[in-house]
Amino acid sequence: RKRAELAMRATESRLAINLAGMTRLQALSTQLVQAGELRALLHEILVAAAELTGTDKGNIQFVDAATDRLRIVVHHGLSRRFLEYFSEDGCVATCGAAQHSGQRVIVEDVRREPALQGSEDLAVAEADGIRAVMSTPLVSRDGRLLGVLSNHYATPHRPAEHELRFVDLLARMAADVIERGRGEEALRQSEARFRELADAMPQLVWTARPDGTVDYYNRRYREFAGIRPNGENWEWAPVLHPDDLAATAAAWERAVATSTAYEIEHRVRRADGGYRWYLSRGVPALDAEGRVTKW
Repeated sequence: RKRAELAMRATESRLAINLAGMTRLQALSTQLVQAGELRALLHEILVAAAELTGTDKGNIQFVDAATDRLRIVVHHGLSRRFLEYFSEDGCVATCGAAQHSGQRVIVEDVRREPALQGSEDLAVAEADGIRAVMSTPLVSRDGRLLGVLSNHYATPHRPAEHELRFVDLLARMAADVIERGRGEEALRQSEARFRELADAMPQLVWTARPDGTVDYYNRRYREFAGIRPNGENWEWAPVLHPDDLAATAAAWERAVATSTAYEIEHRVRRADGGYRWYLSRGVPALDAEGRVTKW
């Protein structure tokens, strides 16, 4: 009876831990959808990993594409000495080993790890009160190594199965957040380069969203009187000759409805109040399924 009671308590304890963990993951996933700052999101993931594995120390490192070294991006509970020592490279037996093997590395007791004996890595870790480390690779959906998530423990520790499952889920979240953040940054840089080029051109350049709403004019176009923003949109009708407005609107609406190129000759008012004839064209950019993504 005593053994049955102890087994029942252990089962209830595991269920409580799993329930708390799932609740934490649910709250975190909701927060990830709502938030948008890369480091803040990764720090929340790191704190969740610490809570779910019973420690208060950890860090997330990125792989530097130029040097192939690990660089600490966010951290939790670690001393300044530790962060300065490992800021631009990982521990050879833990996160470094996870980076080069592509597999999770668990060091249950750093004092017993052969690769650390007599090393400065061990001295820095012990000075920070670290006795065990678990390092989990962060891998993109297409298999590229993005970084490493490491949890540090104050006593020798062998992670339980439920800890490994939670860390795997958090590692997947972290990898997705990193990829999304890098994708958004690449898009911002691409957009900035496009606008630099468009503003340097003597032509009048514009873009529009798939529904036909104009969302950008280059500097040359904005010099024309009447081109002005209306929230996130731009009003183009005021610069057209009144006799050409109906035909222009009809041609544009037809192009948007049929996802075909837009082209029309019409008169556009310049800043000095005079009208000049222009040939206006709009070409749809299509995705793999043939849907318009931009004009």
